[in-house]
Amino acid sequence: MIGITLSYSKENYEYDFLNRNYVSYIFKLGFEPHLIPNVPDYIDSYLLNNEWEGFILSGGNDIRNSKNDFGSMETSSLDYRDHTEFKILQYAIKNNLPVLGICRGMQFINLFFGGTLENNVNRIGSLEHVGSRHKVKVLSAGSNFKFEESEFEVNSYHNYCVLNETIAQGLISFCVSSDGVVEGLFHSDLPIMGIQWHPERFKTITSFDEVIFKKLFKSRREG
Repeated sequence: MIGITLSYSKENYEYDFLNRNYVSYIFKLGFEPHLIPNVPDYIDSYLLNNEWEGFILSGGNDIRNSKNDFGSMETSSLDYRDHTEFKILQYAIKNNLPVLGICRGMQFINLFFGGTLENNVNRIGSLEHVGSRHKVKVLSAGSNFKFEESEFEVNSYHNYCVLNETIAQGLISFCVSSDGVVEGLFHSDLPIMGIQWHPERFKTITSFDEVIFKKLFKSRREG
Protein backbone atom coordinates (compact mmCIF):
# COMPACT_ATOMS: atom_id res chain seq x y z
CA MET A 1 0.00 0.00 0.00
CA ILE A 2 1.85 3.04 -1.33
CA GLY A 3 0.47 6.51 -0.57
CA ILE A 4 0.73 9.04 -3.40
CA THR A 5 0.38 12.77 -2.88
CA LEU A 6 -1.72 14.96 -5.16
CA SER A 7 -1.28 18.29 -6.88
CA TYR A 8 -3.46 21.13 -5.62
CA SER A 9 -5.23 23.97 -7.41
CA LYS A 10 -7.52 26.75 -6.26
CA GLU A 11 -8.33 28.25 -9.66
CA ASN A 12 -12.11 28.88 -9.77
CA TYR A 13 -12.55 26.26 -7.02
CA GLU A 14 -10.27 24.04 -4.96
CA TYR A 15 -9.42 20.55 -6.14
CA ASP A 16 -6.73 17.87 -5.92
CA PHE A 17 -5.55 15.99 -9.00
CA LEU A 18 -3.00 13.45 -10.25
CA ASN A 19 -1.75 12.27 -13.62
CA ARG A 20 -3.41 8.87 -13.97
CA ASN A 21 -0.12 7.35 -15.17
CA TYR A 22 1.02 7.23 -11.54
CA VAL A 23 -1.73 4.79 -10.59
CA SER A 24 -1.12 2.36 -13.46
CA TYR A 25 2.63 2.60 -12.94
CA ILE A 26 2.41 1.65 -9.25
CA PHE A 27 0.08 -1.24 -10.06
CA LYS A 28 2.57 -2.52 -12.66
CA LEU A 29 5.25 -2.56 -9.98
CA GLY A 30 3.07 -4.82 -7.84
CA PHE A 31 1.85 -2.34 -5.25
CA GLU A 32 -1.52 -0.94 -4.33
CA PRO A 33 -1.60 2.85 -4.78
CA HIS A 34 -3.65 5.01 -2.41
CA LEU A 35 -4.21 8.68 -3.15
CA ILE A 36 -3.68 11.07 -0.24
CA PRO A 37 -5.84 14.21 -0.39
CA ASN A 38 -4.51 17.59 0.68
CA VAL A 39 -6.53 17.89 3.88
CA PRO A 40 -4.44 19.60 6.59
CA ASP A 41 -7.16 19.24 9.24
CA TYR A 42 -7.35 15.46 8.82
CA ILE A 43 -3.94 14.34 7.55
CA ASP A 44 -2.71 13.10 10.95
CA SER A 45 -5.75 10.88 11.39
CA TYR A 46 -5.57 9.71 7.77
CA LEU A 47 -1.97 8.60 8.21
CA LEU A 48 -2.58 6.88 11.56
CA ASN A 49 -5.63 4.93 10.41
CA ASN A 50 -4.04 3.20 7.41
CA GLU A 51 -1.28 0.63 7.04
CA TRP A 52 1.39 2.06 4.75
CA GLU A 53 4.33 0.42 3.01
CA GLY A 54 5.70 3.77 1.93
CA PHE A 55 4.96 7.03 0.15
CA ILE A 56 5.54 8.81 -3.13
CA LEU A 57 5.67 12.60 -3.22
CA SER A 58 4.44 13.17 -6.76
CA GLY A 59 5.47 15.77 -9.32
CA GLY A 60 3.43 18.71 -10.59
CA ASN A 61 3.21 22.34 -9.44
CA ASP A 62 6.20 24.51 -8.66
CA ILE A 63 7.02 24.99 -4.99
CA ARG A 64 5.97 28.50 -4.05
CA ASN A 65 9.16 29.51 -2.26
CA SER A 66 12.47 27.98 -3.30
CA LYS A 67 14.25 29.36 -0.22
CA ASN A 68 11.95 27.99 2.48
CA ASP A 69 13.60 25.88 5.14
CA PHE A 70 10.57 23.66 5.78
CA GLY A 71 12.40 21.72 8.45
CA SER A 72 12.14 24.65 10.85
CA MET A 73 8.77 26.08 9.78
CA GLU A 74 5.40 25.81 11.47
CA THR A 75 3.03 23.82 9.26
CA SER A 76 0.37 26.51 9.71
CA SER A 77 2.40 28.75 7.40
CA LEU A 78 2.40 26.19 4.55
CA ASP A 79 -0.17 25.77 1.79
CA TYR A 80 -2.39 22.66 1.62
CA ARG A 81 -0.05 20.49 -0.42
CA ASP A 82 3.13 21.53 1.38
CA HIS A 83 1.42 20.95 4.73
CA THR A 84 0.31 17.46 3.68
CA GLU A 85 3.72 16.43 2.38
CA PHE A 86 5.44 17.94 5.42
CA LYS A 87 3.28 15.75 7.67
CA ILE A 88 3.92 12.67 5.51
CA LEU A 89 7.68 13.11 5.80
CA GLN A 90 7.42 13.54 9.57
CA TYR A 91 5.27 10.38 9.81
CA ALA A 92 7.57 8.38 7.52
CA ILE A 93 10.67 9.36 9.48
CA LYS A 94 9.02 8.50 12.80
CA ASN A 95 7.93 5.08 11.48
CA ASN A 96 11.00 4.36 9.32
CA LEU A 97 8.91 4.13 6.15
CA PRO A 98 10.38 4.68 2.67
CA VAL A 99 9.64 7.83 0.67
CA LEU A 100 10.35 8.54 -2.98
CA GLY A 101 10.13 12.12 -4.20
CA ILE A 102 9.50 12.57 -7.93
CA CYS A 103 10.48 15.90 -9.55
CA ARG A 104 8.72 18.42 -7.27
CA GLY A 105 8.76 15.72 -4.59
CA MET A 106 12.55 15.53 -4.71
CA GLN A 107 12.76 19.30 -4.43
CA PHE A 108 10.41 19.26 -1.45
CA ILE A 109 12.56 16.66 0.30
CA ASN A 110 15.59 18.90 -0.16
CA LEU A 111 13.72 21.87 1.33
CA PHE A 112 12.37 19.77 4.21
CA PHE A 113 15.90 18.88 5.30
CA GLY A 114 17.12 22.46 5.07
CA GLY A 115 18.39 22.83 1.50
CA THR A 116 17.35 25.42 -1.08
CA LEU A 117 16.50 25.44 -4.79
CA GLU A 118 17.67 27.26 -7.88
CA ASN A 119 14.43 28.66 -9.31
CA ASN A 120 15.52 28.89 -12.96
CA VAL A 121 17.21 25.74 -14.17
CA ASN A 122 17.92 27.23 -17.59
CA ARG A 123 20.43 29.61 -15.98
CA ILE A 124 22.60 26.67 -14.98
CA GLY A 125 24.09 25.44 -18.24
CA SER A 126 23.59 24.29 -21.79
CA LEU A 127 20.91 21.63 -21.26
CA GLU A 128 17.19 22.23 -21.73
CA HIS A 129 15.37 20.79 -18.71
CA VAL A 130 11.79 21.78 -19.54
CA GLY A 131 10.02 19.25 -21.75
CA SER A 132 13.14 17.47 -22.99
CA ARG A 133 15.26 14.35 -22.55
CA HIS A 134 18.91 14.21 -21.54
CA LYS A 135 21.46 11.86 -20.04
CA VAL A 136 22.48 11.68 -16.40
CA LYS A 137 25.72 10.30 -15.01
CA VAL A 138 25.74 7.87 -12.09
CA LEU A 139 28.14 9.04 -9.38
CA SER A 140 30.21 6.83 -7.11
CA ALA A 141 27.46 7.07 -4.47
CA GLY A 142 25.16 5.38 -6.98
CA SER A 143 27.22 2.17 -6.80
CA ASN A 144 25.05 1.15 -3.85
CA PHE A 145 22.09 0.83 -6.22
CA LYS A 146 23.81 -1.56 -8.65
CA PHE A 147 22.60 0.14 -11.81
CA GLU A 148 23.36 -1.71 -15.03
CA GLU A 149 24.39 1.57 -16.67
CA SER A 150 26.95 4.23 -15.73
CA GLU A 151 24.67 6.78 -17.41
CA PHE A 152 21.10 6.71 -18.67
CA GLU A 153 18.62 8.96 -20.43
CA VAL A 154 15.76 10.55 -18.51
CA ASN A 155 12.87 12.87 -19.28
CA SER A 156 12.89 16.38 -17.85
CA TYR A 157 9.98 18.67 -16.92
CA HIS A 158 11.20 21.05 -14.24
CA ASN A 159 11.97 24.74 -13.73
CA TYR A 160 13.44 24.50 -10.22
CA CYS A 161 16.42 22.31 -9.39
CA VAL A 162 18.81 21.14 -6.69
CA LEU A 163 22.53 21.82 -7.09
CA ASN A 164 25.51 20.43 -5.19
CA GLU A 165 25.84 23.77 -3.39
CA THR A 166 22.13 23.85 -2.43
CA ILE A 167 21.61 20.21 -1.40
CA ALA A 168 20.57 19.72 2.24
CA GLN A 169 22.91 18.32 4.85
CA GLY A 170 22.37 14.57 5.15
CA LEU A 171 21.32 14.18 1.51
CA ILE A 172 23.71 12.62 -1.00
CA SER A 173 23.60 13.02 -4.78
CA PHE A 174 23.82 9.77 -6.75
CA CYS A 175 23.37 11.07 -10.29
CA VAL A 176 23.78 14.43 -12.06
CA SER A 177 23.23 15.94 -15.49
CA SER A 178 26.19 17.21 -17.51
CA ASP A 179 25.46 20.81 -16.43
CA GLY A 180 25.63 19.95 -12.72
CA VAL A 181 21.95 19.59 -11.82
CA VAL A 182 21.32 16.96 -9.15
CA GLU A 183 19.03 14.37 -10.75
CA GLY A 184 18.91 11.83 -7.94
CA LEU A 185 19.56 11.97 -4.20
CA PHE A 186 19.12 9.87 -1.08
CA HIS A 187 19.31 10.37 2.67
CA SER A 188 22.41 9.04 4.36
CA ASP A 189 20.49 7.41 7.23
CA LEU A 190 16.81 7.23 6.26
CA PRO A 191 14.96 5.29 3.48
CA ILE A 192 14.24 8.52 1.61
CA MET A 193 15.15 9.17 -2.03
CA GLY A 194 14.39 11.72 -4.71
CA ILE A 195 14.61 11.66 -8.51
CA GLN A 196 14.19 14.67 -10.78
CA TRP A 197 12.64 12.80 -13.73
CA HIS A 198 9.16 11.28 -14.13
CA PRO A 199 9.29 7.44 -14.26
CA GLU A 200 5.51 7.22 -14.76
CA ARG A 201 5.82 9.03 -18.10
CA PHE A 202 7.98 6.35 -19.70
CA LYS A 203 6.07 3.83 -21.82
CA THR A 204 7.67 0.93 -19.95
CA ILE A 205 9.38 0.50 -16.59
CA THR A 206 13.06 1.21 -17.21
CA SER A 207 15.79 -0.92 -15.67
CA PHE A 208 17.14 2.00 -13.62
CA ASP A 209 13.71 2.94 -12.24
CA GLU A 210 13.08 -0.69 -11.32
CA VAL A 211 16.36 -0.67 -9.37
CA ILE A 212 15.28 2.46 -7.48
CA PHE A 213 11.81 1.16 -6.59
CA LYS A 214 13.22 -2.21 -5.57
CA LYS A 215 15.84 -0.51 -3.42
CA LEU A 216 13.17 1.45 -1.56
CA PHE A 217 9.98 -0.61 -1.58
CA LYS A 218 10.30 -4.19 -2.84
CA SER A 219 13.20 -5.01 -0.55
CA ARG A 220 10.96 -4.19 2.39
CA ARG A 221 8.08 -6.26 1.03
CA GLU A 222 10.28 -9.25 0.17
CA GLY A 223 12.15 -8.95 3.45
